[in-house]
Amino acid sequence: MVENSIVSIGEQAVSSQDNMLILFDESATKDINNVAVIHVNKQEQSTYQLEVGHTLTFGDQDYTVIELGERVNASLEMMGHATLFFKERTDEDLLANAIYLSPATLPTLEVGMKLTFN
Repeated sequence: MVENSIVSIGEQAVSSQDNMLILFDESATKDINNVAVIHVNKQEQSTYQLEVGHTLTFGDQDYTVIELGERVNASLEMMGHATLFFKERTDEDLLANAIYLSPATLPTLEVGMKLTFN
């Protein structure tokens, strides 16, 4: 389990049209900050080991991983980056940093909220 905290939510970070969020850690550029949810790892040492069937929790809102790209865990380790899709994948290719989640509803986000990868 990796427990993070949301430290900022960009003005254009929540895309209800695409049902997606972009995660980055604090190393993100100013341009990326505008379109991303910035989170920090609250633990000194942790390893992301997400797999299909695992859970992402935003505060008390649980989401199940239904698909994930081959580089998700490495991208999360290096720069806290993943693209979260709150829907099933249709015809589009599976992006290397994509996590598809269920249910197909965007979470309600707040600065200071806990973000847990189980």
